[in-house]
Amino acid sequence: MYQFPPPYTAEEGILMATSLRAAAGAARGSIGTEAVRRESRQKGSDKARAAADGGKKSRAAEDRGSSTGMVNFHESAIDGRPFPEGGECDRMDSILSVYRHIVLHVPDPILHVDTTCRVMVANRAYLEACRRQRAEVIGRSLEKTAEPDLWAAIRQPLQEALAGQAAEFRIRARFAPSARPLLLDVILVPRRNDAGAVVGATVVFHDISGPDQAKEQQRLEQERLQAILRAIPEGVYIANRHYEIEYANPVLLREFGPVDDRKCYQYLQQRTSPCPDCRNDEIFAGKTICRRVYCATCDKEFEIHNAPLQTTGEPPAKMVFLRDITERVRMEEDLRKANDLLNSIINNTSAVIYVKDLSGRYLLANRQFNTLFSRPGSEVTGSTDFEIFPLESARRFRENDQQVLAAQQTLQFEEQVLHNGRQHTFLSIKFPLFASDGTPYAVAGISTDISQRIHAEKALQEKNEQLHVLINASPDIICFKDSRGRWLLANQAILELFEINGIDYRGRTDAELGECSHFYRQALEHCSRTDELCWQSRKVARHDEIILRADGTTKVYDVLKIPLFHTDGRRKGLVVLGRDVSERVKAEEALRAEKERSDKTNITLKVLLEQYQYIGKKAEKQVSDQLKTLIFPYLDHLIAITEDERVRELLNIISSNIQALAESCAEKRSVMDRRLQQLTPRETLIVNLIQQGKSSRDIARILNLSKRTVDVYRQNIRKKLELTNNRIQLAEYLRLLGPGQ
Repeated sequence: MYQFPPPYTAEEGILMATSLRAAAGAARGSIGTEAVRRESRQKGSDKARAAADGGKKSRAAEDRGSSTGMVNFHESAIDGRPFPEGGECDRMDSILSVYRHIVLHVPDPILHVDTTCRVMVANRAYLEACRRQRAEVIGRSLEKTAEPDLWAAIRQPLQEALAGQAAEFRIRARFAPSARPLLLDVILVPRRNDAGAVVGATVVFHDISGPDQAKEQQRLEQERLQAILRAIPEGVYIANRHYEIEYANPVLLREFGPVDDRKCYQYLQQRTSPCPDCRNDEIFAGKTICRRVYCATCDKEFEIHNAPLQTTGEPPAKMVFLRDITERVRMEEDLRKANDLLNSIINNTSAVIYVKDLSGRYLLANRQFNTLFSRPGSEVTGSTDFEIFPLESARRFRENDQQVLAAQQTLQFEEQVLHNGRQHTFLSIKFPLFASDGTPYAVAGISTDISQRIHAEKALQEKNEQLHVLINASPDIICFKDSRGRWLLANQAILELFEINGIDYRGRTDAELGECSHFYRQALEHCSRTDELCWQSRKVARHDEIILRADGTTKVYDVLKIPLFHTDGRRKGLVVLGRDVSERVKAEEALRAEKERSDKTNITLKVLLEQYQYIGKKAEKQVSDQLKTLIFPYLDHLIAITEDERVRELLNIISSNIQALAESCAEKRSVMDRRLQQLTPRETLIVNLIQQGKSSRDIARILNLSKRTVDVYRQNIRKKLELTNNRIQLAEYLRLLGPGQ
């Protein structure tokens, strides 16, 4: 077989020949690759010799470099006309030699790629157009070696060609980075094997950038202009001097509908005459006009740009751009309201607000600044601290500003300034303001006059010190706890009580303090439980707490616990007050014992008094009875037998007086007699048994009653005898009363 001289191999020559035949066939409307395949399979010595002769003629034509001969031979091969007689190998050599010559010398760039878009063949025209060496192209991906715009233009059609679909289209692209763009007709032809499967594609580029380039350029520019007008997101229309719309882009048509030969003022504003602020004459005089228009038909605000439009050979017109600024107008209104709100806040706050640039000059100062330092805003803006404040104060302000700029973060300072003869302290929060590139361009500050707060804090500190002295001097225990039972403040008395003087008690609970003072752990736990009961009751609690000391003594404290709550009902704190009442308790116990002894003595005296009264009453009764039996009968008899009226009258007086005396004694019977008379027979019997020393159990057995019933009788007897003091025992009282009573 014929050996191709460098730089092409036999395989590349076959690919080039097949590629050229395929490309030419596609250009003529038919592909003649199958005819070549049939010719290559013919056998016979006569046909082989004819092929050899044809090969010699082809090589002679190649040597002469006749382009006409190449084209004729190329077409003959495609049409399938037989080659001269000769051997099969000679015939193939002839075919490959001819096609090699055509591929190498044809002025159009030609490529053959495989199914992976790897370049298998590239002719000399392509290499020269790309300004690359063969080694830089052959065997490499077309995507890697071709210019990006060239690859982007043919990528999709090439994929379709590799899928078996030929294509012909026109593109504008360049082969090399520095080359000018060319107008190219591109032919893509799929290459198939004997089985009909696609094994690659041939790409032929034909440069048509000739005399028609200007016309084509104009057409492309017109298409590009129309594409731009379609792509503009704003409404665009062109109108003549008579307000007639000659062109409207799709955006305008979507917004306002079809033009229907309406004039611009009819189409946009539904007016019968031109808009009063149109200024049409000025526009056609060459002036560009921009104005805002509210369109009632669509309830939108538009910004309209009117510009004169003059084209060669055409009457003058105007191009109008309608930009929908409804949202922008709303945002501007919102921004204006926000600015008004911000200015209102800045100028009505009691704080001093200001902004200074990097050199320390004021860019902004609110009304409070101007009022406080008696400077109008016009004087403050552009001034520095050294022009407004005393030197020392201005120097400190500048140093603080520079610290903020260096740290590039918010910092807080306490700044002093002399005002109206008094030193004022301001709490200043200063922070940098950043530009869009992230660099600081100013320092903003918000300063609040805290002079009164400083004075109040000092006064509060003094009061706290006084309170500490007061509570520590108090012998009573005092403790403040938070909502979780943690100690906040405690005086010396309670610290000494639980022996926690050297412990930092703040923030600890009773249980935690119990770990530090093991002996008083139970006492502290008891305190914690009573605290919780006080929280739950939500009332002031008062009770005695007994605390055993380490020295064996016992302390009794009268403890008052006061729960505090927030307005929403949450726990706030607990105040614990306690007074040592150990001595008072001892005195009360002694007094209680003495009172019990006195009560017993009083009971004895009361019984004796009642006995004395009873004896007196009994004597009075005896006297009364004796008067009735021994005196009254005789007096009545004397009165009856006496005839002397004066004597009878005296006897009647004596009888009446004695009668009155007897009745008075009867009315003054013992109270005890009346109490005893209230008893029922069963109760009287029980009283008699009690006086005999019988117990409730004995009485129940004797009277065949239950002990509970006897206890009920005893309670009734106590009530009737008016023994309300439980310390007075019924048996002792009845024994002192004496039997038979």
